[in-house]
Amino acid sequence: MPPAIPPATWSAHVEEAYRILSESYRSAHGVLEREDSDPLRLRWHHSHCTNELFPLLTALAEQEDEAPPREWLLAAAHALGLLVGTIQTA
Repeated sequence: MPPAIPPATWSAHVEEAYRILSESYRSAHGVLEREDSDPLRLRWHHSHCTNELFPLLTALAEQEDEAPPREWLLAAAHALGLLVGTIQTA
């Protein structure tokens, strides 16, 4: 996940979305780093990323007044895409 934009520039909704994205990314990445990754846990993280995190990122991008910078959104989408691809092949 790209680093957060300074909090003073985020609304409470965007901060919460970033927290969810960041914590979920770290959790899934942590599961991948384990040598004994449970296939069920990997499937759960894959599903969570595709069904929850990508839609959340899309909703952030669609915010008219509060959307994070486009560069940050693209970097976040790229990071999530790589994570999902890595989970899929694990």
